[in-house]
Amino acid sequence: MAHELPQRVESMFRLSSRREDRFIAGFSMGGFGVLKTALNPPDRYAAAFSISGTLLNFFDMPQQTPDNDVLIRMRTRVPGYSA
Repeated sequence: MAHELPQRVESMFRLSSRREDRFIAGFSMGGFGVLKTALNPPDRYAAAFSISGTLLNFFDMPQQTPDNDVLIRMRTRVPGYSA
């Protein structure tokens, strides 16, 4: 979805494909999806806006490790990150 949707929207509307012109936003569970999409890889969007993004218990999932998830890497390696 993260790769196909922007391409599909660009084919339907006259939109810029430049990173500087692109942002992503979502609410609640969509906010969670925004963080995951915008941060992996981080060079696709200029900005991301997570409105009440759901992260409750996310970091307690056993399959999530710093090696396979960008949000875990941010929580464990970015000073001051508090999600």
